[in-house]
Amino acid sequence: RSQEMRLRVAISHHRTHEGELCFAQDLRSLSGGERSFTTLALMLALGEAMEAPFRIMDEFDVFMDEANRRVAYKTLIDIAKRESRRQFVFITPLTLPNLRADPECVRVVRLVPPVRGTDNVQQTILDDFAPNAGDVTDPQ
Repeated sequence: RSQEMRLRVAISHHRTHEGELCFAQDLRSLSGGERSFTTLALMLALGEAMEAPFRIMDEFDVFMDEANRRVAYKTLIDIAKRESRRQFVFITPLTLPNLRADPECVRVVRLVPPVRGTDNVQQTILDDFAPNAGDVTDPQ
């Protein structure tokens, strides 16, 4: 016997002049970045519930503004540190905000854009540069 289950998601995206939260009734009313951030939160919650040994997200941040991207990266790194028995892979074509990598659990790798007509793939491991960069854990 099957049972139907429903998931209702309410997203607060701003406050009224009276200070009350205003909830989006339809995801189409959100900006592309707000939808991307909401999708990321849902995927992270599902990943925790399913206990998958690895999670891979590709271009999850392309529609986010810089502030939401910083919060998203902070959240991802915090979750990856907390769930150290799982492996996370995040792929983005965008320039990363300044990240402070933890060499024991976070490795940032940047691929150089490909040159057409060659099979040569170059990459730069950014771990050596990260300690001098600003810390993504401080989104201010």
